[in-house]
Amino acid sequence: MSMADTGPILAVDRLTVRFGGLLAVDGVSFAVRPGEIVGVIGPNGAGKTTTFNAIAGHVRPTGGTVRLKGQDVTGWPPERMAAAGLARTFQLVRLFRSLSVVENVMVAAATRHPSTHRARAKALEVLERLGLAGRAEDPVGRLTLADQKKVEIARALGTEPDVLLLDEMMSGLTADETEEMLALVRDVNVRQHVTLVVVEHVMPIIHSLCERVLVFDYGRLIAEGPPAAVMSNPEVIAAYIGRRRSTGGSSTTMPMERPV
Repeated sequence: MSMADTGPILAVDRLTVRFGGLLAVDGVSFAVRPGEIVGVIGPNGAGKTTTFNAIAGHVRPTGGTVRLKGQDVTGWPPERMAAAGLARTFQLVRLFRSLSVVENVMVAAATRHPSTHRARAKALEVLERLGLAGRAEDPVGRLTLADQKKVEIARALGTEPDVLLLDEMMSGLTADETEEMLALVRDVNVRQHVTLVVVEHVMPIIHSLCERVLVFDYGRLIAEGPPAAVMSNPEVIAAYIGRRRSTGGSSTTMPMERPV
């Protein structure tokens, strides 16, 4: 069966999140097909991470629905979402710094493999795939930022997800580290058959990874399509140039248009 013939693996319909009087996510709807890598872009404060939080169960939606593999999972807590097949990483690495690399991944693997032996075996398997097997017993605090981000991905993969939400995994990395991370992300998608939704600010990364992009602004989804098409959309251009002007930045370039 071709991708075009399958239903969405993740479907978000009119998702809304309010914090008191603040409308953080405003009726957002989109769908992701199995095997896709979908990019999510938008100025700071556009609602991207809050949308991730609402999908993954870290924030309860005020309205709308989230469906995973056809099942209504709206408002499920993170551990139940992980068991259903959806995991996420965080923009700021959230590792257990007192634990070793393998122990961090074991915590996640235990959601699928309750026995310590099986959880450790799964964790080591994931670390091997990501090139971290040699660092398995090291405290995570000794790792570089790039390797800590890999452990964050490894921990998510330890839950054996069908869908993985990646929140700015390239931020803070050097050019060489970014290229290595791009290769890792592609491997997760192609060889490990994980559907990816990727928040990122660097447009060359989005162009390299994604065939389709969602653009957020002020909690709304304002555009969707191939990267080149959405970045020529007048509403997208206005959103970025307007946000740059309001923060005193240059209005001649979009903030994401910087080299990898």
